[in-house]
Formats: sequence, structure tokens, C-alpha cells
Amino acid sequence: VFSSRQRLAQLVAQFSYAKLKQISAAARALARYVDDLESELEHADIEAVQLRTQLRDAVRAASEREARVTELSQRASEVEGQLGLAQAELDAGERELRDAEARAESAAEEVLELQARVREAEQRGQSVEDQKAQAEQLGIKFEEQLLDAERKALAFERAQRKLASELEQLQRERALADERAASASELAAAMEQRTLAAESIAERKASELDNVLRQREQNARRLQEAMAALEERLAEAREGGGGVDSIEPLDVEAKRLRAELRDVLDIEHLDSAAASDASGPDDAAGQGQLRLPPLSRMRKAELIAECEGYAIDASGTVAELRARLRTERKRRKAEQAGAAQGGPEPSSSSVGVA
Repeated sequence: VFSSRQRLAQLVAQFSYAKLKQISAAARALARYVDDLESELEHADIEAVQLRTQLRDAVRAASEREARVTELSQRASEVEGQLGLAQAELDAGERELRDAEARAESAAEEVLELQARVREAEQRGQSVEDQKAQAEQLGIKFEEQLLDAERKALAFERAQRKLASELEQLQRERALADERAASASELAAAMEQRTLAAESIAERKASELDNVLRQREQNARRLQEAMAALEERLAEAREGGGGVDSIEPLDVEAKRLRAELRDVLDIEHLDSAAASDASGPDDAAGQGQLRLPPLSRMRKAELIAECEGYAIDASGTVAELRARLRTERKRRKAEQAGAAQGGPEPSSSSVGVA
């Protein structure tokens, strides 16, 4: 039994305040957890973006090395074809040389016979000038043919050796290029596994953060309801006109707690349930601007749309898009803070993620 209705209202107000303190303590702890998760998600996104960039570099390097292997293989095929032609020319030159040597031997025999006839004619006192000239021309002719055949054979042999050496060098380079291409492909495959694992971790962090944000929203609604109930009890106690001194400290503490929770939970309306119904936790009308949705809750299409709205790069994975938007949001927030303070605005250039 209570001595008066005012006394009952005071007791209910104290009870409501105690309940509000419990909920606010949980809300502050949850807010700290959200901050930690947002930081972890940011670092996970950064790691995923860095690994994705390294993966692109590794894939590009592997592609370049595969192209080098293909280029060397094509060149080796060309040289093999040229080497086959050179070998055929060398064989033909050797046959020509053998024919020239045979003709030279036959010509040498003819020259010997002609020289013998010249000597016999000289002994008989006949003129042999024409026969001598004929023998000399015949010897010179076949000697030149033999030298020409030898030069051709030597040139074909040199060309064949050069092509064989080039082919051997190409084969060594191709073997080395094969090893490098295989190594690059293995590195790219390993990098892809690391990248996928990092992106998976980032998505798990985003999902975990999304769940905690939902809990925070539910807690925020409970706080709004508890604050409205406390204000109602305090109003009833004040209307009774009794025990104002005992209510005033509670009223002051409630206002302090309201201001603290507004900062901790980023909630603009803790004054009454009516205000809560008018504006949810995702509305910042009190600041004259629309509150942006958490990046962890946004699907890829939504991330792309916001990137396009900011005129920044809208390509890449979800982690890359989140990283770009996080950077862009921070930049714009800094610009707005600078404008509100009357200071010079930072550069309007967008910061993207490679």
C-alpha cells in the first residue's frame, strides 16, 4: 500500500530508470561490439582488395609467360622449318660438290691427255699454241666450278649450323619459359585460393555485423520505449506536485543518459515514442540529410548503384566496392564537417581502390 499516487509514480519512475540503465549498459556494450566488427570488416575488405590486386597481377604475369612460351614455340617451329630447308640445300650442295669433283677429275684426265698430245706435237715440230690454250682453259673452267661448289657447300653448312644453334637456344629458352609459366600458374592458383578465402572471411564479417546491427536496432527500439515510459512516469510524478526534490535528480540523470545514448547509438529521437514512430534509426532528418545504409547490408547491385552515384569506379568484387565506398563516404563526411566548421573544403577528387 502506497501513501499516495505520487509516491507510487516516483517508485515506478525509479524502477523504469533502473531498467533503462540496464538496457543502456547492454546498448553501449553492443555499440562497442559494432565498432569492433566494423573495424574488422574494414581490415578484412582491405586485405581482400590487396589480395585481389595481387591475384590480377599474378594472372597477368602468368598470361604473359604463357604468351612468351607460345611465341617461342612458334619461332622454334619456324626455325625447324628453315633448318629442314637448309639441310635440304646442304644435301643438294654436297651432291653438287661431289659432281663437281667428279667432273674435275675427269677434266684433269683430259688435261693430262691433251698435255701428252701437245708434247708429241712439239716433238714432231708442229704448232701447239692452240692446244696449250685449250688445255689451260679447260683446267681453269673445271677448277672454278669446283671452287664454286665448295663455296656453296660451305655456305649451306654455315647456314645449317647457325639455324641449328638458334633452334637449340630457342629450345632452352622455351624450356625455361615453360618452367616460369608453370610457376606463375601455380602462384596464381595459390593466390586465388588466398583471395577467395579472404573474401569469404570478409563476407562472414559482413554477415556477423549485419546480425549485430539488427540486434542494435531492436535494442534501440527497446530504449526508445523505456525512455518514453520513464518520461511518462516522471511527468505523472511532477503533476502530483509532491516529492519534486526526489524526482529532480532522476530527471537530470535521465536527460544525461538520453544525451549519452544518442551519441553512442547514433539515434536522433530518444525523446518519446511518437518521435520514434516518426523517424526510425535509419533516418537523420534532424541533421537535414539521409542516413546512408550500412555497407555490410548492401548487395552488390546496391553498392554498384551508390558507386555510380558518386561517379567512382563501380567494377570489381563486393569487398572492392565496399572499400571504395567506405573511402568515399569518409571523404564526403570530412568535407561536410569542414564546411560546417567554416574551414576550407578538401579536394573533391574521389578515392578509389585499384
